[in-house]
Amino acid sequence: MTARASMFILILTMAAAFLILSGCCGERQNIARFGPPTPEKNDLGQGTSVRTRSPVPYGKMKVPAELFVDLIQPKQGADPVTIIVTASSSVVAGSGVLTLRIPEINGELGRTKVLWAGDSLGFMAESLEYTMPSLSTGRYHFVAVIEFTPDREGAETLVLSESLYADVRASEILTSNVSFRQLERMALYRQLEDRALANLSPRSATATMKTTARFRQQMTAGNPDLVEREIARLRATDPDVTRQIMSLNSSMADTEAGSGTVGRSKQGPPVFEEAVPIR
Repeated sequence: MTARASMFILILTMAAAFLILSGCCGERQNIARFGPPTPEKNDLGQGTSVRTRSPVPYGKMKVPAELFVDLIQPKQGADPVTIIVTASSSVVAGSGVLTLRIPEINGELGRTKVLWAGDSLGFMAESLEYTMPSLSTGRYHFVAVIEFTPDREGAETLVLSESLYADVRASEILTSNVSFRQLERMALYRQLEDRALANLSPRSATATMKTTARFRQQMTAGNPDLVEREIARLRATDPDVTRQIMSLNSSMADTEAGSGTVGRSKQGPPVFEEAVPIR
């Protein structure tokens, strides 16, 4: 009886050991099958192999250059207008050309003006001015374009462009490197700012620009957000202001949605476009 019990216990022990070994082997197989991919696999897109992936020759490459275009404000409305274009590169350039696309002005058809061109340029660093007759009231879109080829074998020509939007008014010229829509937003903000200052200090309504600036400096010396809070109050309480803001934002959204392009937002220094080699 004792011998039979011992034999039965031995059989159970061997069966348990077999099950444990089988579970360990199955777990190792599962780990090998579903474990984390190797670093090589991590570099691949989902469901894409290196052999079948479509080549992207230029991707997110940025132009190794900077370009900026601005307008020098004339002292009087009848004075000539000067456009200044600044271009520089962070790589040695073998050749390059800098042009300015000029829109139709006072009945004269639009044209492209070559500001500068050369070979064996080294590191480019150019600042050029183009002067034209006074601009009549209206909107003008200027585009500066730089095309250059890095000084290395097999290099392709790179292109970088920068826009200047000018809104010529009777008393001033508003400019932006973003869009005409930004100029409208800037003009509306200035109107709201003037109304806010007039509400906070009635004397500023009839003061000169210089005096108004002094009023604002005095009022905001101890409360920097005073004018902005008054503008926010106008937006919340004045239906006409609310309508103007909603109309401007709505038309801006429609323009961006219908353009089919990605809009660029610029504040301060210009945002540079991607390199597009010329074929």
